[in-house]
Amino acid sequence: MRYFMTQSHNHERTMEILAIRLRKLRQKARLTQRELAERAGVQQAQLSRAERTGRSLSTKAMQAIACELGTTLSYLYGEEDGEAAGSSSQAEYVPPTGPDTPRGLREIAASPALCEELDIQPVEWQRLLALELPSDVRQEDCLELLLVLRRVYRRSGRSSPGTEKKAPTFVGDEPGD
Repeated sequence: MRYFMTQSHNHERTMEILAIRLRKLRQKARLTQRELAERAGVQQAQLSRAERTGRSLSTKAMQAIACELGTTLSYLYGEEDGEAAGSSSQAEYVPPTGPDTPRGLREIAASPALCEELDIQPVEWQRLLALELPSDVRQEDCLELLLVLRRVYRRSGRSSPGTEKKAPTFVGDEPGD
């Protein structure tokens, strides 16, 4: 009985932490619930409930939210302490390398130096993966897609967390191209 009470208390505490951190990080990113929900591909009502009650969404939805906020699931659920939003370094994020990941993205992920040079953010990995690319897509094409995504989000005023600084410029990436 005592184990059950402790387990229940821990679950309630986790829900409370999730609700608080989710709301604080969203507000710090200056996003409305609707904006964050759209970016993460969830319903605004679900996000609202998660912020009020700590009731979690699916793992996939929570990963998308964490990526949009520039943090980790571990931080959101209270498994990590400290400031997470905007401080998530490339070294803390493990890019996708599974067999379902398109070849070009696996090749980029296999090069930590390239990932660091490009400063690829978790939310950018999420956006690339959401494109449902062919499994045999080339690395060069994935890099081009990354640059296009950055231009689109920069022009729309919705830059990725952590990408406000000037991204590296490549041949053919000059304004007006």
